[in-house]
Amino acid sequence: MRQKILIIDDEKTALLTNIDNKPVLARILENFPKEAEIIIALASNKTLEEFVSLAYPERKIKFLDVLCQGKSLADNIIAAKPYLQCPFVICSAKFLMHDAIPKLTCNWIGYTRINDNPALGNVCLVGINDYAGFWRSSHTRSKILSYFDVKVEIQSIFRMRMGAIPFSGFDLEDEKDIETAKKFYITPDSPNVLPKQDEEIWFIEDKVIKFHQDSEFITGRIQRALELKGYVPDTTGHTTHMYSYSYVDGVPISRNISFPLFGKLLDFLKTFWEERELTNEESNSFHDDCYTLYKTKTLDRVDAFYKKFNRCDNAGKINGICYPSLDKMLNTIDWNSLTHGIPGRAHGDLHFENIIYNESDATFKFIDWRQNFGRSNIFDVYYDLSKLVHGLVISHEVIAKEAYAATWINNELKYDFYRKQILVDCEQYYFAWLEKNGYDAKKVKKIISLFFLSCAVLHHEPYCFLLYGLGKKLLYDALKNEEV
Repeated sequence: MRQKILIIDDEKTALLTNIDNKPVLARILENFPKEAEIIIALASNKTLEEFVSLAYPERKIKFLDVLCQGKSLADNIIAAKPYLQCPFVICSAKFLMHDAIPKLTCNWIGYTRINDNPALGNVCLVGINDYAGFWRSSHTRSKILSYFDVKVEIQSIFRMRMGAIPFSGFDLEDEKDIETAKKFYITPDSPNVLPKQDEEIWFIEDKVIKFHQDSEFITGRIQRALELKGYVPDTTGHTTHMYSYSYVDGVPISRNISFPLFGKLLDFLKTFWEERELTNEESNSFHDDCYTLYKTKTLDRVDAFYKKFNRCDNAGKINGICYPSLDKMLNTIDWNSLTHGIPGRAHGDLHFENIIYNESDATFKFIDWRQNFGRSNIFDVYYDLSKLVHGLVISHEVIAKEAYAATWINNELKYDFYRKQILVDCEQYYFAWLEKNGYDAKKVKKIISLFFLSCAVLHHEPYCFLLYGLGKKLLYDALKNEEV
């Protein structure tokens, strides 16, 4: 039987809110058959339209730009009347249901109970089988439409001449309910994606969709996908703020790292990190980019960290050990030497969650590659060499499970975090491998310390303190044989 689904919103619900690597809108759509025609009535939202075009290109989904200031959800439903001349379901985007939606064999009202007052409820769904009768009955219509705007008594729902169906779900206008929903939907094999400002990554069926507020970020990612063809998935589509690619078979190597697997990875990376010959002009630009990325960016980020978290360079004691000021250590670095790297092919964010291994055919694939490397866009292989240490020291699993602790009181910073022994062993093996293959292991240690210091401002308390303290300690260790 032909039917349509009307999804209504009042601009308060963030339909792209991430819940276990899927936006709210995707989870709402999963409640309805793929063949159903969907009408989404809300104020113009180009970002949502971009998402739908990449995630569901084969589904019949229409956006109806009807919401204006002073208008209610009821006005949106009335505006959609020309498109609802068949059985239909009205779905409020304020709620995320996790119950099956009943068939439209009759008219019914779906409601959720309000926890702090079980006598009250919220209408979350309205199923209309007799659509002609619904549109003829102005009294019934106005009554049903008004329920989407206010809390109603459960008894009044039962008194209507429609079936009353209780639903369980989450109120998407309640921060606590949103957090509960994130825990409810989480799956054991869900990728460990750390939240980042202005960007999201979503997994929709066999697609991966990357979103970023900056359109140049997306353009850069698309261009680099062409440069890294064969090593990264081919993109399957892109819009102003998003791009998509097919889901890569395999698992991140963080899930089952071992010495044999780590050795295979290093052999593979040795061929991937293909060195590039530069002209004198390119060489100067490359050096300037390394200088900007390693020194200027680190100093700017550390300063921003102090301002954001109301701190200063006074963490003289870390885990009970006295250290010089960070400023003094940064001034000790031979920046000219550090910023003369190896120009070549690189990923740009080479931590373990971005390296997928397919055991069946023993192949590696990279995801979430960096979109640029300064103005020259010539990458430094040492950037990848250092990024790889990140996953050996702090894994995403540790952060996702909050298996760490950090405090900064007065001038003393303390931190601790869980670490698997295999990662400790792999790190020791890796630095021996660097020396054996002609890389500067000390340079790698300095750069990874700068990464941790630079990333601190991007994260929340107390994780930011862990990154800052770890970065400072690692920098001191890397400078041990130099005058500090």
